[in-house]
Formats: sequence, structure tokens, C-alpha cells
Amino acid sequence: MSLEVDSHVEKRYSIERHIGSGAYGVVWRAVDRKSKQVVALKKVYDGFGNQQDAQRTYREVMLLQRLQHPNVIQLLNVMRAVNGNDLYLAFELMETDLHAVIRSGILQPIHKQFIAYQIVRSVRYLHARGVIHRDLKPANILLNSECVVKMADFGLARTLRNLPQETAATSHAALTDYIATRWYRSPEVLLGTRVYDLSMDMWAVGCIVAELLLGTPLFRGDSTLNQLSMIVGALGEPSREQIEELNAPHADDVIAKLPPLDKPQDSLRHALSGQTSDAVNLITAMLAFSPKDRITANEAMLHPYIAPFCSAEEIEIAKAPAAHALEAVDVPLPDATRFAVSEYRDALYEDIAKSRRELRQTRSKRNLKAARIVSLEEGDP
Repeated sequence: MSLEVDSHVEKRYSIERHIGSGAYGVVWRAVDRKSKQVVALKKVYDGFGNQQDAQRTYREVMLLQRLQHPNVIQLLNVMRAVNGNDLYLAFELMETDLHAVIRSGILQPIHKQFIAYQIVRSVRYLHARGVIHRDLKPANILLNSECVVKMADFGLARTLRNLPQETAATSHAALTDYIATRWYRSPEVLLGTRVYDLSMDMWAVGCIVAELLLGTPLFRGDSTLNQLSMIVGALGEPSREQIEELNAPHADDVIAKLPPLDKPQDSLRHALSGQTSDAVNLITAMLAFSPKDRITANEAMLHPYIAPFCSAEEIEIAKAPAAHALEAVDVPLPDATRFAVSEYRDALYEDIAKSRRELRQTRSKRNLKAARIVSLEEGDP
């Protein structure tokens, strides 16, 4: 893992300072020498080091190439590394993340509500495009000084495009790899379900909004079983029907044998006491034990806690989503199949090259059209 920047990357970007490091790479504040735009330049360590990392890298870049929304982080550029395993990603620069902002304690109630609206808005867009984020948590939600939210880190996201033709709210896929930080995992994920749907994101959003309001995580389990105990303690013991709806083998046995908490868990409404009734109602709707009982992102847009920030167009779309359907994201190499590292790498760079060719063609057509307009204007009597 090297903090050095490849020389061809430094020719494009002027590195100003180091702003963060993690297990997957290092991030610098940099300036694009061509556009003069300030960016976050991320060096992804071993992005193609093995099959699993290659799939994660491929997913994130492919999805961000296809997702365009005011509340989704914008990927500006992708550059190869000399060693072939690392790669460089340039993003629009955001100043902080929600985890840090919550810990700072500087947010006023209106800021919290505005942030909650933007989170729901971004998740509604993802779900409308057939994308499940699967790793929603405060650290993956970026903000700037104007409280604008940008959803980030799509390495664990999955698409519904290649699944049977069902509605996005009920489509399922095999759960094949690690997803979601424990504190934001839904009961069905904690219990090892082999199927999941869009509702797992809504559970995570409920946990995040609660943390946003309370200033501390709602369920801070130190193990999977402890996390489940805290959830059951807050929501009450689920019915047999609710347990069956989790589609998790042996879930009833696990729940029946959960160890008691050292300290009794407050009920959810008691934990949220002091918050507005609208906020409590929204969080409660998101944190329904059964996936099918959870509020959808479209429904959340119409909720009294979120709706005051929505435009008339957003309200119209949320009321009739089928009439405003968006094209589902299509990723060339499907999630259900594992490909060789070289296949992920080649497909990623070929997709980027194709996008750049299309962009150049579009610009050329625009320039030609503009030239014709100017020529006509110059020829006018």
C-alpha cells in the first residue's frame, strides 16, 4: 500500500493534501489541471488484487457511471495505475460525512430534517433505478458546508436488472457476500436470510435518521446476537408470521434463544421520546420487523416529516411511481456470476473508453450544430 501517486496521474492532478485513508485506499484533495476543478482523488489499493475486490471495484465504477442524481456522488474520472492492480478515482469534493457531523452536535432540527429528506430522496432514486445500496451508514453519506447530501460507496450495491420480472419492492436475489455494518443491518440480514429486497435499505435509513436525531446509534450491538436482542427488545417479540416473512432458516429458534440483555432495552417509542410525532412515526415505519411491513422510499417521500421539502414534481412522482418509471441500471457483467479478475478489469476500462468516445461524439455534434448556427447568423442580411 503506497501513498505515492503515479506520475501520469500527477500530470493530470495537482495534489494539495491528504484528507483520508482506509482499508480500501487513500484520498487526497487535488486540483484537475485541465478543468481547475477541486476534486477528491482516491487511490484504490488492489482494486483488482483478487476476484472479490475486482467485482467490488467493477460494481462501484459501473454503477456510478450510470447513476446521475443531485444526491449521489459524482464520479469524474477513472485512471489506471501503473501496477495494474490499483486504480485512481476522481470524485466531486465533499467536506465531511454524516458520521462526523452527527458527532459534532452542530445540527439544528431543521438541518436534520433536511438531511433526512435528501437521504430518502437519494434512496428513492436508487430503488427506482433498480439498485440496492446494501451498505447505508452515516460514514457513507457525504455532506458539504451547505448541508447537501451525496450518497457514496457503492462497492456492495446490487442491481435488480437481471432478476425475474417483479416489482422493485418485491424482487429478491441471493445474498452472497458481506453486507451492511452491523448497527444498520436489518433483522433478516442478521439472521442470515438467503433472499433480500429493497426494504433492507429502508431499515438502514430508519437507523440513520434515528441516529441523526438522537446523536448516537440506535442499536449498538457488539455481536450479531446482541444486535438482534436489542432490536427485539425495542420492537417487541415478533410473531411467528413476522419471523417466517424474514425468509431466514432457523430464525425462530435463534430468536427464541436470544440471550437476555444486561440492561433492558427501551421500547423504540421510548427511545425516541422528545422527538416530533412525525419523526417518530417515520422511523417506526422504517423499522418494521418484517420487510414487507416497512415503508418504501416512495411512501417515505409523502410522509409528513419528509414531504415539506419535496417539490411538486417529487410529490407527483411518489404518488404515481409507475407512471414515472426510470430505466433500470444495466451492468454488463451480472452480479450472480463471478468472473476472472482480468475480465472485470478489461470490462471496466472498455466501458470507460466507450463512454469517453460517446462523450467526444456528443461534443463534436454540439460544436458542429453551434458552428452551423453561427454560420447562418453571419450569413443573414
